[in-house]
Amino acid sequence: MVKFNLEMFLRAVEKYRVTHLLVVPPIVLALAKNSVVGKYDVLSVRQIACGAAPLGKDLMAECGKNFLQAVLIQDYGMTETCGIVSIENPRLGTRYSGLAGLLVPRVESQIVGIDTLKPLRYFNKTEATKHTLDEQGWIHNGDLGYFDEEEQLFIIDRHKELIKCNGFQIAPAELEGLLVSHPKILDAVVFLLLDAEVGEVPVANVICSPTSSLTEEDVKKFIAD
Repeated sequence: MVKFNLEMFLRAVEKYRVTHLLVVPPIVLALAKNSVVGKYDVLSVRQIACGAAPLGKDLMAECGKNFLQAVLIQDYGMTETCGIVSIENPRLGTRYSGLAGLLVPRVESQIVGIDTLKPLRYFNKTEATKHTLDEQGWIHNGDLGYFDEEEQLFIIDRHKELIKCNGFQIAPAELEGLLVSHPKILDAVVFLLLDAEVGEVPVANVICSPTSSLTEEDVKKFIAD
């Protein structure tokens, strides 16, 4: 399909008894929040793998309620590297942990400080790629993440998308994940506005369910709590 259509997608899943779905977070959001999912037989789906951006554990859990036979996992990767860099083990089942799994075999990854990045260049494309590849062959992708004590990778957001407010660095993806975990919020986007006092402030646009009476103050209280 030229443009994603949820009902067309679900009809294909039902008709062809699709077992594995490779999706991105906006599609997971639609599968979790849209009531039209209940009109279709999706019991054939055994695995839903999500990549391209961080996916909150609350949204994963909500999506899982509509796909009771499926394991939901996340992966992380870059076209510039080997494709998939890390992935959760589907044999462990859905853990709703928000992690991006273990590094795949023969892949090395390194968490570095922002101030330690060393710019380099590709052949004849110095300006376009000077912040990507260093002398040791490491690709600096600007994603923010960390490894836990079990060497599992967590991805938080992209450095260039951080909102710097009053000395704090705020990840829009984390706020968006929190917002869409509200049962009456269908979708949300967080962006920055410049502010003379604190530098930048996060601003959210939300789409509420048609029957919702949610107010701006309700949303602020939900975030604060």
